[in-house]
Amino acid sequence: MDVLFLTVYSEDCSLGVSSFEDRGFYIQPNPVGEKLGLVSKTLSGKTTFKIFNSEGGLLSIQDLLFEEQASLDVSNLSSGIYILHLTDEYGNRATKKFVKK
Repeated sequence: MDVLFLTVYSEDCSLGVSSFEDRGFYIQPNPVGEKLGLVSKTLSGKTTFKIFNSEGGLLSIQDLLFEEQASLDVSNLSSGIYILHLTDEYGNRATKKFVKK
């Protein structure tokens, strides 16, 4: 049996989700020791922060009131690569990777 694969590309179609990544959202320092700094001029209000390990396991959920900057305590994490997922009260989402020393 022959299998036919068809790929269609369109200039007006984008893959992705609503994100702060193109709007100046960043984390610092990276790699991090004990406190992970979060900075954004567009993010504000109640924000849920989820930290996942590199295998996708959920390690932490924290809700913070975010006003341009905040910090997360990551001192309890082992050295390694982690994924930070944010969702604000308006449904906007962003995902960043960080390294714990």
